[in-house]
Amino acid sequence: MRMTVAQIRSELDACDDGIRDAYWAFTMQARGKPPAMTVPHLYARLRELSYEWRLRRAKRLARG
Repeated sequence: MRMTVAQIRSELDACDDGIRDAYWAFTMQARGKPPAMTVPHLYARLRELSYEWRLRRAKRLARG
């Protein structure tokens, strides 16, 4: 099923929030681990969604 632009934007925001929370934990806690180690699935999903977002934008720009 194809995601709507609003769904993509919502998921991008959710991934960004999760990564930001993990980064906060890493910087503020003595035993925190880097976000890339604690939430790698969010980075992977962020890459997938960003690719889809760029692909749609390129198609939209190509149409004029």
